[in-house]
Amino acid sequence: MPSIRITTGDWGKQLGQQSLVRVRAALADALDMDPADQDLVVHSVDDNHWINPDATSRLFTRIEVTMWQGQNLAAKQRLFDAFAGVLEAHHVRPNDIKLIIYEVPPENVGLGRRPGEPVTRSP
Repeated sequence: MPSIRITTGDWGKQLGQQSLVRVRAALADALDMDPADQDLVVHSVDDNHWINPDATSRLFTRIEVTMWQGQNLAAKQRLFDAFAGVLEAHHVRPNDIKLIIYEVPPENVGLGRRPGEPVTRSP
């Protein structure tokens, strides 16, 4: 179920498909879930339309993850570490990463079903 939105400045346009696949795999490993259940979007915002926190560089990256509620703190910390590991290849320092986690109950999400209906997995 996780939905991932990564927002960057202009530099994010260099994030290719390989990096996105690595982000999906990192999330799957950190939270012990199937990467096929995720969707991911990257927004690269023109640097003139982006003000990042003062203590960060031009590589500031905001990552928002919407996922089922109930993950423990250790899993959320593994998630941050996993994203930091992937972004390190692009010279993004951990202090340039802001991770925001939104936890939702399963009845508030519907993909191929109405919200509240049981989630079924295809073989």
